[in-house]
Amino acid sequence: MQAVKKIVLTLVFLFSIQNYMFGQSACELLKQVSVSYCNAELIQSIETLDKFIQLYPNHELNDEVHFQIANIRFELKNYEQAQTIYCSIIQNNEIPNNNKLNSLNCPSYFNNTLNDKKNDCRRIVFPTDYNRLKHLASLKLSEISYLQEDYAEALEYLKNSDNKFPYQTSCGTGAAEKSNQLALSYNNIYKKLNRSDLALEKLLEQSFEMSNRIILEEINKLLKEKYTEDEIASEIKNSINSLKVIPVDSIKRTIERYYITFFDKKIEYHNHVSHISSISIKEKITKSTFFSLISK
Repeated sequence: MQAVKKIVLTLVFLFSIQNYMFGQSACELLKQVSVSYCNAELIQSIETLDKFIQLYPNHELNDEVHFQIANIRFELKNYEQAQTIYCSIIQNNEIPNNNKLNSLNCPSYFNNTLNDKKNDCRRIVFPTDYNRLKHLASLKLSEISYLQEDYAEALEYLKNSDNKFPYQTSCGTGAAEKSNQLALSYNNIYKKLNRSDLALEKLLEQSFEMSNRIILEEINKLLKEKYTEDEIASEIKNSINSLKVIPVDSIKRTIERYYITFFDKKIEYHNHVSHISSISIKEKITKSTFFSLISK
């Protein structure tokens, strides 16, 4: 019995040592690839990431490693190889571990990497929510299809990223930036498909949502291709008079939301100031960057 107990303890000890070495070795490879990638040594970075997968086929960061291999392949314009990996990511239905940062064996590396604001390239492999990986992979697949001039397929992948694997963040600014990027991607694809009407609809959704100048100028361009200045001026006036409030309780939010109807498109306006009259809201919308630009 004592002999069996010793064997069991020995196996436990060896298993523990193996896990320790496993984690440390994996961590060293991640450090190595972060350096090579920052130095723009892309082929070497792929070789290191391939080595990581070969040595540690069951490592919990394998999805992130595969994703970054695909990204580097994309940078190298190896689109077919990148496409294969991105597709495998979005088709993987296994339940992932989304609490990776707390369970990894090299937290100091990841904490230092997270705080290294000057060298974003060091974050080449970092614990990522699996839904976000699928979202990003879908965006890349859309981009590849766009480059290959398969615009219908590019649209389908973009819709997947937007609807099936939506970008999720607790940061309002980050969400607004991502919405702007998606709107511009929709715009580019719809114009290639000769559907400027649908491009305009997508862009109008961002009219008041921290829109960047590119979106507003694109809206202005599309509007003036379709309508006269008098028609636009008349619609601005009518849309402001169409202002409606979305009750706070009905959407379980703490800020009031309004919407106007502009050329048959409902556009939301978020009011971040409490106890403000509808007249004041109308004045703010009238003076918004969006309406100021298209009124010129």
